[in-house]
Amino acid sequence: MAQQSDHIRHNVLVLSADFIFFSIGLTFWDPVVVVPSFVQDLTGSTVAVGLLTAVRVLVFTIPQIWAASYLMGKPYKKPLLVWSSLGGRLPLALLALATLLWAKSAVWLVGVILAVTYAAFYTSEGLNGISWPDLVGKVIPAHIRGRFLGAGQLFSSLGALGAGYLVKVILGANGLSYPINWVVLFTCALGGMMLSLGAISLTREEADETLPQSTVNVRRDALAVVNCLRADSRLRHLITVQLILGLAGATFPFLVIRAREVVVAGDEILGLFLIAQNLGGMISALLLGNLIDHIGSWAAIRILTIVQVACLLVVSIGSLAGYYWATYLVAFALLGFVNGGAWWSYTSYILDIASEKMRPLYLAASGILQVVNALSAVLVGLLLNVFTAEAVFGAAAALSAAGAALAWTLPKFKPRRHSPDNPAIANTSDGI
Repeated sequence: MAQQSDHIRHNVLVLSADFIFFSIGLTFWDPVVVVPSFVQDLTGSTVAVGLLTAVRVLVFTIPQIWAASYLMGKPYKKPLLVWSSLGGRLPLALLALATLLWAKSAVWLVGVILAVTYAAFYTSEGLNGISWPDLVGKVIPAHIRGRFLGAGQLFSSLGALGAGYLVKVILGANGLSYPINWVVLFTCALGGMMLSLGAISLTREEADETLPQSTVNVRRDALAVVNCLRADSRLRHLITVQLILGLAGATFPFLVIRAREVVVAGDEILGLFLIAQNLGGMISALLLGNLIDHIGSWAAIRILTIVQVACLLVVSIGSLAGYYWATYLVAFALLGFVNGGAWWSYTSYILDIASEKMRPLYLAASGILQVVNALSAVLVGLLLNVFTAEAVFGAAAALSAAGAALAWTLPKFKPRRHSPDNPAIANTSDGI
């Protein structure tokens, strides 16, 4: 009978392909550069950008407790990942068609379809935020997991560099006209996402017969999440860091809005920002994957927090000095470092502290509590109507610094090689 360990090489390859194709697709549908720019073109409203970001946070976080409850007693993780991805990505085809037909004549209708598509996609990604790392935790051994995630980020950033160049060409002065340019971007996003789904479907997963069978019970597992938070101070500490940095990070979708106001260039700058962002992601991959495997995920989180502070300081101070081109290229490179490494660095920390049985609940706790920040982007949009962008970004930098100080007190432990049965038993080492 086949063992899960028989498929390691195959699964590393196909899940790396998933990583790469997803990142290429997401470049054409980037929530920090592409989507805010499309919303601005469509509505001219910063509040609308904030509202759409709020929708993303809400639909990403709320389904995660259901996903955790569902996966707790399932011997296979892949089916939920496949079906949720299919349902969340196909609506991109509807958005591309709606943009083609009605972007000029029925803006409100395209706005509604955009909101529905965005909600469907990030509902799917919320479910996948539990099922994908749970699958990775099962099929990729702990001692190579950091390098797997780092290599995936590196090669996906290389692919996304090419995609960023295509965005530059499509939106440039000599590119496609409105709204064909956006139709092509959304179609390319769909293509990358479906190739990613194809790679996921090729993952080889053996049934885990050691897990006790259970039915979906959201109330029971919500209480179990609360118990995890009570029992494990490391989890509480990590989530507090995420919440503070997430609140400051609500300013990120507005960087491109401000850049389009002050950088004298056409929409081809969006492609340049995406290229800079992916270069930052490549540096993140090269550094953080090795840090996670050889020192610990806590070290990667420390680096990320410092870079987030630097990103927001650059746009606050550099813009005041009038160096707009250099300021925003550097800022988007730093932002790419943060966005490229944050999710899998936090996830690696959770995988290190949670047992296999409790892993879905720990992931759900980390995800669903981000709902606290759901309306923070709306608040940023409103603040930008009252204060200068540089003042708002400066306040976010100060808040990020507070999160960074807290991150530097995260418990330190060596990378896990085997999961203990008791999730409250730490691999702590004061000598690290």
